[in-house]
Amino acid sequence: MKNRFKSKYSASRNRFTSSEATIVKENTIPVFIKIAVMFSDIMATIGLVFTLFGGIFLFVMLVSVQFNTISVSDNSPSVNGEITDIIPTNTYINNNQVFEYHYKFKNKEGIQYSGISFASHRYDRPGDNVAVRYNEINPEESVIAGMETEQFPKWVLLFLLIFPVAGITMLYFGIKKGIRNVNILKFGKVAFGTYSRKEATNVSINKQAVYKFYFDFIATDGNLYTATGNTHKTYLLEDEGKEPVIYNSGNPEEAVLVDTLPKSVRRFFKKEIDKKVK
Repeated sequence: MKNRFKSKYSASRNRFTSSEATIVKENTIPVFIKIAVMFSDIMATIGLVFTLFGGIFLFVMLVSVQFNTISVSDNSPSVNGEITDIIPTNTYINNNQVFEYHYKFKNKEGIQYSGISFASHRYDRPGDNVAVRYNEINPEESVIAGMETEQFPKWVLLFLLIFPVAGITMLYFGIKKGIRNVNILKFGKVAFGTYSRKEATNVSINKQAVYKFYFDFIATDGNLYTATGNTHKTYLLEDEGKEPVIYNSGNPEEAVLVDTLPKSVRRFFKKEIDKKVK
């Protein structure tokens, strides 16, 4: 990896000034700076949120769902039961609140049993009669006809699984880009890019649109390249005529706009760049 970033080129003599040496020594970059860069990409941030919150919701659901399958089907014996209580839960499915139905019934032998079923509606009242299906071998396994044996249908788990899976995928590609940027910042060279244009993206942060900025710079090989970066803090890239760019000297198309990085990272590298320029 090191050799890839250490190609030697002659210095450029034009309005885009550049430095021959790398910005900082690899072992002088603090660990927290490297971590901040790795998670600075918007995709990594969104992926982390999806992974954490999606994982929490999925865990809560897994705890709530009963995996001991109730062996009751449409072919199971059906008897009249009586609702003894109806308790609202904190669960909603498609904006419909789920209710917990307590009931009792007697099997064909006249032995009384009780059970709990769930439904996202409330049409019955305590004391009403309902049809109850039960396992003839084990009557403790029962359910009110048309209801569920748990608050959450198992298909909800598959739906919730989408969020952590999407989050992990986004996190992977975001961190992968972050690692690339860390290597650029470790071994790259500095140039000062001139504003070219900006484009609005479909992403917003704190109700502020995220823009993709384009800055042109000339690398030490004398060719013109474009560095891009996304940010919702547009003032950071519109306050100066030129913006510092750190690029991979082995492949100048890989470049980082310093002012699109987190605040702590910007301060660190701008301080190092000032040392080089002075």
